[in-house]
Amino acid sequence: MWFGANDRFVIIKGEGYGTMAAVMLEHDGLELGEIDLVPAEERPQAMRKGQPGQLEQIHEAARRLEKHGADFLRGEMGRFLARARAIPPYKRTGSP
Repeated sequence: MWFGANDRFVIIKGEGYGTMAAVMLEHDGLELGEIDLVPAEERPQAMRKGQPGQLEQIHEAARRLEKHGADFLRGEMGRFLARARAIPPYKRTGSP
């Protein structure tokens, strides 16, 4: 699912045959996982058993993005640009 505002996108993608979700931020040929805007000490620890389902993962990512990525959502690109990397060519096909 893609959400866009001007030239910024929040992309939610299901992975792992419905067991995981990824939330990526994109702008001007660059991408960054939403988790990369969260300070290291506030990032969730990796879980091996009892991992939350896809919908709960999306809910948690949305909460983190609201708290730590509000600047990106408003169009303030400084932190995003400092951390983002180029989108690999294989991912560019099919982008809006």
